[in-house]
Amino acid sequence: MKSRLEKVYDKMPKKKLGLKKHKVDLGLVDDIKSKGDSIAEMIGLVRQDKQDVEMAISKMRMIKTDYNSIISMADELDDLYNKFDEMAYELGLEIPDDIYSIGSNSKELRRLTDELAKLIDNI
Repeated sequence: MKSRLEKVYDKMPKKKLGLKKHKVDLGLVDDIKSKGDSIAEMIGLVRQDKQDVEMAISKMRMIKTDYNSIISMADELDDLYNKFDEMAYELGLEIPDDIYSIGSNSKELRRLTDELAKLIDNI
């Protein structure tokens, strides 16, 4: 008479299951999942970079649009300051410090605007 264990063994299929192959396949699935996670993270980073670049391009376009009006404003202030300087010289007056600093600001505005325009043109 067969023992209970022998009866169970007899009912099990006789063919090999190929478990080694399944282990390899499971490893591939893990690799795919890992790569998929990395790619999903990269997609988020690239989306953020794209938004940052679009915003920067928009700002550069605004600067290019405003460039001429900024230069014009600096030139107008520079002209006014030069006229005031000539008049003060003719009258023998000293230019007040606050007026002198405003004249310096127009030159600084023009210099910075020109530097900014060069940076944008170099992109």
